[in-house]
Amino acid sequence: MKRTTLYLFACCAVLTSKAQNVTDSVALDVVTVEAARVTNTPDGQRYYPTQTQLEHSATTYHLLQQLALPSLTVDPVLHSVTPPPMQGAVQIRINDVVASADDLLALNPRDIERVDYTDHPSVRYGEGVGYVINVVARRPTHGYETGGDVGVSSRKWLADVMAYGKWNVGLSEWQLTASADVKDFSRSQRTEQARYRYADGTTLDVQRDDLPDSRRQRNQNQQLALRYSFVRPQQLTLQAALSGEWEQGRASQQATLSSSLSSPFPAGTPRPANFYSTLSNSATASFSPTLDLYAALRLSPRQQLIVNLVGSAMRSHYDYAYHSFSPFGYAATGRTHSLQGEALYVNRLQPFTLSVGLNFQQKYVENDYSGDAAVLNAIRQSDERLFAQLKGMLGQTFSYRFGLDLRRQYYRQGSERQDELTLAPKLTLQQSLGDFRLTYDGSMQSRPPRLEHRSAVLIRDNEWEATVGNPQLRNEQWWEHGLSLTRQSLRLFLQTSVHYRDIIHARLTQTVQHDDGFLTTRRNQRRLRMFYATQYAQWWAVPERLQLSGNVGLYRFLNHGNDYVHALSFWAVSLDASAYLGRFTLSAHYDNGWRFVEGEQQSHNAGAFYLGASCQLPLPGAGQGSGLTVALYWQQPLQRSVRLYDTTFLNRDVWKHTVLHSRDTANLLNLSVSWRFGAGRKSKSVQREVQLRDNDSGVVRQTE
Repeated sequence: MKRTTLYLFACCAVLTSKAQNVTDSVALDVVTVEAARVTNTPDGQRYYPTQTQLEHSATTYHLLQQLALPSLTVDPVLHSVTPPPMQGAVQIRINDVVASADDLLALNPRDIERVDYTDHPSVRYGEGVGYVINVVARRPTHGYETGGDVGVSSRKWLADVMAYGKWNVGLSEWQLTASADVKDFSRSQRTEQARYRYADGTTLDVQRDDLPDSRRQRNQNQQLALRYSFVRPQQLTLQAALSGEWEQGRASQQATLSSSLSSPFPAGTPRPANFYSTLSNSATASFSPTLDLYAALRLSPRQQLIVNLVGSAMRSHYDYAYHSFSPFGYAATGRTHSLQGEALYVNRLQPFTLSVGLNFQQKYVENDYSGDAAVLNAIRQSDERLFAQLKGMLGQTFSYRFGLDLRRQYYRQGSERQDELTLAPKLTLQQSLGDFRLTYDGSMQSRPPRLEHRSAVLIRDNEWEATVGNPQLRNEQWWEHGLSLTRQSLRLFLQTSVHYRDIIHARLTQTVQHDDGFLTTRRNQRRLRMFYATQYAQWWAVPERLQLSGNVGLYRFLNHGNDYVHALSFWAVSLDASAYLGRFTLSAHYDNGWRFVEGEQQSHNAGAFYLGASCQLPLPGAGQGSGLTVALYWQQPLQRSVRLYDTTFLNRDVWKHTVLHSRDTANLLNLSVSWRFGAGRKSKSVQREVQLRDNDSGVVRQTE
């Protein structure tokens, strides 16, 4: 609390000193960087697409790629927007509504007016969000539109399909969206070496090897959504959405296992090795309906009130069985009910904007485990946040944003109860110096554990290891400070950033000997620190035709457990190129992967290299924005196998080295075809503010 008080005092001192230079005139909301293309705002940057960019964008993903948002990698073929590692998730919104991939595909790029982008989100967005993209689009008032996207690959049963339809009459709009995807991977192989050391000095060496082509994972997912909205421009917006999601999955694996037990008496004398065969199977199924109600009322030209209420439920079932000389298995049936809400009041005062909001969630989880993990696990969780924010500009070049988040978190599981009240400040200061912009971003957050980490359920991982949750886990305290210097011109964007993160009471793994095996759980331990410095560059080598970008970063991790310290340093490099040649778009991406150490596990995820190409074709007789797009994506070209990950467990009593190779993702070709057809479309501007969703069941599952 002392650190929080000092932080608040420093924030107030900075704002007070700057406020002495404020005059009675109205502060500007934006500072122009490039006429009619990009402007700086107190929140970040605002992009106005050119007519050429809109005409050459088949989907919203294509447009985001052409806008070249700093630090983000946009793949219009795979429908993804990827941030740099460890810098938070990307949240994409349409008219300030959290949007899914289906929503972005259903949005006609011709209706987009602008794109707001920030890499330092405000206190409103909560934890874990590092980038926010808000696509502001006009609302059609007449006509209809249909469209869809189909993707297939050169591998058997790897496909996805999506279709939508919109119908507009006056102030009302109906929209129906349906999507499904199927994934079936069967050409990966894992090898693992392990050494277990017991308290008496005895060591056990174990080798686990998957049989060739025995590891198989199958997943199916279907989504259906019906949405109705009523909009009276500049006055009232009402919306109701009902959606459902179905998911099924199966996994199987066969492996050989060999073990060798050695004793120090006599030292180093091994016993004869034992060989076994193992077989594991798992199956999962879930259904989740969601009802979303929304209302926005403009109280005056400067004031707005938004209310959003979301109720959701989830029914899930999971089965797992492991067959070896020591078999085990369990099943879990889960029921989850969640109610979320958010209210936001915005008042554009002079010379700042005031935002006050309330966010809450009430959640009840009941998971019934049977078999070797027989227990009824019931969890009740509530989270209420009251936040306020001031933002504005002092003079022509200095902008500020200061927010406070008062948060109460309640948790109950059995006899364990926790009730925490925290105050979290967030400060962003920005100074423009010609083409340069200096930004400081600092925050403190209290982050709760994941439900499965709190679940009091003991699950066996193999013959000698087990994992159990910890209901006594407490919140982590995240302190973050970042400083960035950017330079932006007509064709060149440069950004140099340094960032420091200090996680106090970090929830790190701890492994101890238990009975005749080893037990892993999570405990609040000393701290986890991270420092990184990055250099990002983006250059239009040929304006609106050839774009090149790259990012180089130095990362340093320090994990301070109760009885260990692990450190890791590495360089991360990524390169991207995109060429826009009339109806054709060509793209290429390379990165050297990602390394990290969390707790006592050190991991190296594989790098990626891919090539992409797309072509747009008009549909004769269709309305504006209609057309057909064919795209081809070549992943890890000319490779026979890809090492997906390489992990090492560094515990003093349990050492493990695991490697997973895959031929499914090597030399993989993906073909996608998307279309859009509409008629009689007329549009007006519209905005909406918030949307919530919850899909966390809390069921503990095996890591496949």
